[in-house]
Amino acid sequence: MMIGFITDLAKHLNNVTIGLFLTNSLMTKTSLTYPCPRCHTPTTWTDNPNRPFCSERCKLIDLGAWASEDYKIAAEDSPFSDDLNNSNTIN
Repeated sequence: MMIGFITDLAKHLNNVTIGLFLTNSLMTKTSLTYPCPRCHTPTTWTDNPNRPFCSERCKLIDLGAWASEDYKIAAEDSPFSDDLNNSNTIN
């Protein structure tokens, strides 16, 4: 019974150690790159004030696209579609 407990504890501690290693590896200054969502230029996450974008320019272009409704989230009906459809009828 005690051997099973020690084995389980060792497995748990090993998993915790692996988790801490991965967490510390991700938190170090290793510059992992990913593509900018706007222009797809490889950029880093760490020390990037414009993340997830590569620059202030890409950030503002994306904001402008949302503001001009270039991006839309698909929906079957809007929450007030019944109110809008019924507003044209006279009661």
